[in-house]
Amino acid sequence: MKYLSLICLLCLQFQLSAQEVNFKAEISTDSILIGSFLEVRFIIENGAGDFEEPSFDGFEIVSGPNTSSSFNMTNGKVSQKASYTFVITPVKEGLIYIDPASFKTGDKIIETEPLSLMVYPNPAGIEEHKLFGKENENFDNFFFRQGKPPVKKKKFDQKKRKI
Repeated sequence: MKYLSLICLLCLQFQLSAQEVNFKAEISTDSILIGSFLEVRFIIENGAGDFEEPSFDGFEIVSGPNTSSSFNMTNGKVSQKASYTFVITPVKEGLIYIDPASFKTGDKIIETEPLSLMVYPNPAGIEEHKLFGKENENFDNFFFRQGKPPVKKKKFDQKKRKI
């Protein structure tokens, strides 16, 4: 049984190394108002190694790196994916570049393309939260906004109800 497990692990390793490693960067928006939040995601597919984040000059990191990973084996075909997500806010106006991130796998170092973001003035103080996914359209988290904490809703007590 030990030998069978070892053979399976070796075959899995050869299968993963035969697939092409992809490393890409995504940004949730290409323009934003100063003082607002956006998300940057770095995705590595079919690779194992060490991730090195960019310097994020011109930005303040609000959250991150937040990581997620997945592994899939279907009919003998193996794929894996890992992502590193940052929530950032720009600290200056104008055209700002996000430097490339790098990923070291084996003896190779792979880099993403640099990303650009146009940051506009915000005299009205509007807060935008441009994050990935539709579930974040109404993003309202106390840790990411200024002001009062959310109001707690009272629970309905069935015993006090009069009929």
